[in-house]
Amino acid sequence: MQVQKIDLSALARDRGTHSSFGPSSSAMWLNCAGSLIPNLMADDDAGYDAAYGTVAHDVTDQWRKANKKPKHLLGTTVFIERFSQWWGFFVDIDVDMLDHCQTCVDSVALEPGEHFYERRVDFSNLTPIPNQRGTADCIILQPGAASRGARVGARLIVADWKFGTGVQVFAEENTQGLLYAYGAFLEFDMDYDILEIEIRIEQPRISHSDSWVIQRERLIEFAAWVKPRAHAAWQLDAPRKPGPTQCRWCKVRDTCAANAKLQFDLVASAFDDLDKPATVEELGEFKTAASVGLFRQPADLATLTVDEMAAIYEYRGVVDAWWNALELRLRAIADDGGKVPGMKLVEGRSNRHFINERKAAEHLIAHGVPASEVRKVVTCSPAEAEGLLRKAGHRRKDIPELLVGLVRRPPGKPTLVSVRDKRPELVDITEGVFDALD
Repeated sequence: MQVQKIDLSALARDRGTHSSFGPSSSAMWLNCAGSLIPNLMADDDAGYDAAYGTVAHDVTDQWRKANKKPKHLLGTTVFIERFSQWWGFFVDIDVDMLDHCQTCVDSVALEPGEHFYERRVDFSNLTPIPNQRGTADCIILQPGAASRGARVGARLIVADWKFGTGVQVFAEENTQGLLYAYGAFLEFDMDYDILEIEIRIEQPRISHSDSWVIQRERLIEFAAWVKPRAHAAWQLDAPRKPGPTQCRWCKVRDTCAANAKLQFDLVASAFDDLDKPATVEELGEFKTAASVGLFRQPADLATLTVDEMAAIYEYRGVVDAWWNALELRLRAIADDGGKVPGMKLVEGRSNRHFINERKAAEHLIAHGVPASEVRKVVTCSPAEAEGLLRKAGHRRKDIPELLVGLVRRPPGKPTLVSVRDKRPELVDITEGVFDALD
């Protein structure tokens, strides 16, 4: 295999103060060693949510330092540069953002112990290069808050504030939070004897909060697991291993041959011969190759079990993401005038709209259409009503009471989610109803 010549030392230097082994991308490089270096060399593709998070973190930090709500920022707009000073995102600091920031500030404000905000922690003893750090939103040390037998030690809390809306983030096995916790552990354990660690996630824009508690031994085990993977990732010929976690935020997933191979493997050579029936042997090979081999009756190879279907379904996210990314890449090539074999760029479908709604309404009424049918009033949604009440000067904590009796939330459509989701599991309300009829 011919390996592209890249000066890794120069690559690390070019990063400046930014760590090559960033905790925020750790789920990627820890699970796919070959993803780290290509992603360091790829262009920044962060979207609006990332820009929003940058501004919200800054607002939260100003709030914390001044110990009061930064009302002077309300109504201002911040430009977050991407690629160049001419391209980026404009982010408005509005009432909703201040509410989200307050959720994060309040989540730790009353927690006892020593607080450290925007704390840089170092975990370079796990990586092949020095000065590998991350910035934790909040670290709290609670001396004497944890005990085991006669031993009394400290409790470490690491809080991470997420302002994205696309993906729900959980605390359990969160590699970013664990790296922050490990860096804090290295810095403070000698003085505090840390026995227990809690990782917290606050994701206020989707009203999500999560926490996970582990013992010091689990954190040490995690560090031992990270070290060989970090060293493996700093190799030019590091192997790629696509999967649901590592491919989600990978910048090169659309051009990754390993990812493409995964998509074809998942459909079990469906493109080789669409008219060819699958044999029992081929079905067995597919189930084994997909790492699903959970069937207990070897004779029943044509039918997937619930366990097998669940294992395959876990890959839906990476499959959808790859096809979407591939479409965007091909469309970008066509937009730039490039030729895509077998495809062409056309104008998409769109909906008609009136150039001037007022004039259109007057015209329709003048031609005999009843005014009541032309001009329709639509009431704002409950979510929009909350924003309007905030703009009208009402406090956030008073808004639920103001809407009592006016709002109902119908049952949502049943949805399959991870068992880590905090929402209660739906139960069959008819179960057992007919048991005692006799």
